[in-house]
Amino acid sequence: KERLQRLQTLQDSITEEINAAMVGSTVEILVEKQDKNISSRYRGRTPHNTLVEVSGNLPREGDMIAVRIESGSARGLRGFALND
Repeated sequence: KERLQRLQTLQDSITEEINAAMVGSTVEILVEKQDKNISSRYRGRTPHNTLVEVSGNLPREGDMIAVRIESGSARGLRGFALND
């Protein structure tokens, strides 16, 4: 159990470092769904399957949109939709 916890902690720090490096970049995501709690936020995934929480104009599920990344953590990215 302890070994698994150390491995998960290490993986979280590596993922957080990778995601933090994305801050300030623009990525295209596939919109998956609207947030259940906040209607102006939705979720999607990058081509590398990274989860992105997005604020801004609400697109339709299945749309491909450009997103400016504002923050990154071990759990995913946050950003805002760019206007066409």
